[in-house]
Amino acid sequence: MAESKFSDEEMKIIKECLESYSNFTMTLFGLDGEFQSMESPIERKFYIALRIVSRNERAFTWMPRMEIHANSEVPATDYRADFWICSPDEIDMPNPPVSFYVEVDGREYHHMTKEQVNKDYQRERKILIATAEPILRFTGSEVYNDPIKCARETIDMYKRLYVEWLNGHGVRR
Repeated sequence: MAESKFSDEEMKIIKECLESYSNFTMTLFGLDGEFQSMESPIERKFYIALRIVSRNERAFTWMPRMEIHANSEVPATDYRADFWICSPDEIDMPNPPVSFYVEVDGREYHHMTKEQVNKDYQRERKILIATAEPILRFTGSEVYNDPIKCARETIDMYKRLYVEWLNGHGVRR
């Protein structure tokens, strides 16, 4: 995993932005209507961190373009995922070569009771059966305590899946 190219001062600003969700933050990082549709502060914090880290990665390391879709409908199910991460539509293929889901689970909505745990596991299985796409999960406390780390792990997953796809199609990076 690549080290951050952000200075300490930049990291301080980023953390302040993550805390405030100000209009400036929304303008600076191109946050749009999807941002407004997110159901929880933890999802918004993760989204901002993911946008910031992906810009950093694209600027300083090799990283293919990726799309981040919030509150995304999962095909062939009646579920919505917190995030769908995929390669851009500009790749001329019927399905994106890289596609996976990210769930950010705050304790008040997930894993407080045995029924909530069961419901989450059933939901995850139905998504995997319907799409065969992996699901990356973070707890709310992971995102709250270190959103940059969670974003980096998501980017690492995207890059790994992208390289696997390239290798499977005879393209070496």
